[in-house]
Amino acid sequence: MAAFTYFYKIRIDVTKSSSGEELLSKWHEEAQAALGAIDAGIIQIWKDAADAVVYVIATFEGATAVEAHGTALATFGTLPMFQSGHIIIEEARSVLDYREWAAYLANRNS
Repeated sequence: MAAFTYFYKIRIDVTKSSSGEELLSKWHEEAQAALGAIDAGIIQIWKDAADAVVYVIATFEGATAVEAHGTALATFGTLPMFQSGHIIIEEARSVLDYREWAAYLANRNS
């Protein structure tokens, strides 16, 4: 199986919570799951300090890019904030390590 890396811009729909306390409680639950994945080296997550936005870089395996992306979407579907309707995937891009691009360029001229 090949590995495919994706960049996701995820907006948290704050209107799905009835209060700020409910939102932060739900987000805390989500953060605990995310920290486990970060510590396992599965994903990188960055929180926009000024907005309800999170940036995720994650690698998924699949026979094709479509299969890997499907696995990613299925994984997002297991998250507490996704299940409560808080998660909006605003952007999804297939990305690659810049070293791969540099190696391609170097080999192209060989």
